[in-house]
Amino acid sequence: MTQKSKVLIFGYGSVGKKYAQYFLNKNFDILVFDPFIKIKNSNLKIFKNYNQLSKFINQIDFAIICSLAEDHYSNFCVASSLNIKNILMEKPLTNNFDELSKIKKIIKKERINFHSNHSWELYNLELFLKKIQKIYKMGNPLTFISYGGAFCLSTGAIHFYNILIKIFKINIKDVEVHSNLYSSNINPRSKKYKTFGGVVNLLDGKKKRTNIVFNYSNQSKIRTTQTFIYKFHIINFFIDGTYSICRTDAKSDHKKITFLEKTKFVDKGNIYKHNNIFLAAELLLKKKIKIGYESGYNSLIILFSIFISSKYKKVIKLKEIGKYLKKNNKKFLFT
Repeated sequence: MTQKSKVLIFGYGSVGKKYAQYFLNKNFDILVFDPFIKIKNSNLKIFKNYNQLSKFINQIDFAIICSLAEDHYSNFCVASSLNIKNILMEKPLTNNFDELSKIKKIIKKERINFHSNHSWELYNLELFLKKIQKIYKMGNPLTFISYGGAFCLSTGAIHFYNILIKIFKINIKDVEVHSNLYSSNINPRSKKYKTFGGVVNLLDGKKKRTNIVFNYSNQSKIRTTQTFIYKFHIINFFIDGTYSICRTDAKSDHKKITFLEKTKFVDKGNIYKHNNIFLAAELLLKKKIKIGYESGYNSLIILFSIFISSKYKKVIKLKEIGKYLKKNNKKFLFT
């Protein structure tokens, strides 16, 4: 008999269960590492300590790390020690800058095909906008706003950070961050961790304008709305992939900007149809790196800067943040 391919999943929460279902449908042998797992499932081989995994060295084809951010680095090291060359790590890659640097070194040394999952990059948001902008002659976006309920600036908004600096053509080193955060004890993963709300501005340090704004309230259950604002158009879209486009009256295009107008509905549709977890898993199987270490690094550096800006109540320049993080090596309480 042909031996089944094996996948090792670190963490069996809501995300880990979806990855497990994907690979069950692909007829994989599924190994799950989770010290806190309470279920019994005949379709899974369950492990609660690292020593139990040592006998599988050179036998596992793929690894998926979807545990708490605090555990990502140790799980990544174990996957690497088992000589797994195809590894997918969910965002955020870690909650510690020193570990972020070590991950990069291991990837290079062990020649690992490293994947990450930032949903709006998987959904090709950048290409979608280019297509829509061309069809409706919209020009380039001027501002992005994401607002609503308890979406969390780590768990939810991190999916946007890297793709937005691409869309607005901002060099990562030119990004400046200003934020005012607060935390709430509503994180479903653990009482130890927080959900972070508040306001964040990401600025282009060269053009000196606020392009990107996040504003979330942990007291609200309203789903988030994402908005791109253009000269005459506006695009609203949601995390379920639906979108709508509105436009000011074309007859008034010649009027000065100071003459403000209402918009009228133009079009609606869906940006995507497939679950981002299944898309990420499919790319892992194909060994096709679409969202790799760089995306994860950029998003996490922005997230670190958001926390530091809020702590010191000042604008943080990303080109300078590395020095601070090396001197002040700490773990942030996000997941």
